Amino acid sequence: MQAAEPHAVSGNGQAGVKPPRKRRVEDSRFPYRMDFGITVEMNAAVRRMMRGPFKASQVGQLILHDYFMRSDPLYAAAMNEESHHGTR
Repeated sequence: MQAAEPHAVSGNGQAGVKPPRKRRVEDSRFPYRMDFGITVEMNAAVRRMMRGPFKASQVGQLILHDYFMRSDPLYAAAMNEESHHGTR
């Protein structure tokens, strides 16, 4: 049996209603989403990279892109093809 999720409490001590989540802006370059857990060390590395100009999602995209460029010949060929046609 799972523990009940705690409710938000307002400043006057009464249980409040959570405000609706903001809708994410869709980026046509990235039509798919991933959600997965990472280790403490991975989180620390992502946070170090976020001190620069990157958001956490951009760090993940860069890491996957780099890995696939080195490890997946079909991905690398597709990316190289796009870069020669100026669509990337």
